[in-house]
Amino acid sequence: MTLIDAQRTLLEFRLMRERATADREIAMGDIGCCVGKYRTDPSDPTKNQEEKP
Repeated sequence: MTLIDAQRTLLEFRLMRERATADREIAMGDIGCCVGKYRTDPSDPTKNQEEKP
């Protein structure tokens, strides 16, 4: 394996990690909307703000 192959492999793993992180954050946002943590009504001025208990 050459140095360039090793670097490409490392970059592919880093990209996969970043994609997984982004997918996780999207899923967490979706879950938050489902359980009412975030408001999704576009006419609501507090859109995307956490609700206070």
